[in-house]
Amino acid sequence: MTLDALTQRYKEEINGKKNQYQVVATAGYQLLASLQLSGNLTYTQSPIFQEDWAGLVRLNYDFATTTTGGKK
Repeated sequence: MTLDALTQRYKEEINGKKNQYQVVATAGYQLLASLQLSGNLTYTQSPIFQEDWAGLVRLNYDFATTTTGGKK
């Protein structure tokens, strides 16, 4: 799990704001030896966006950990 907070201050106002804020939260869990589930949630407040939310869900499968039954 991670939580990041970012800010940026502008020298001049843009659309009446001098600051931009962003918070990113990430969490993940290993379901099986070859299967991981994770996701991100991002909140942004900037001169362009009053409020903006974005999310992403990832499912990773590692094919290298599975066997096909063949012999070497």
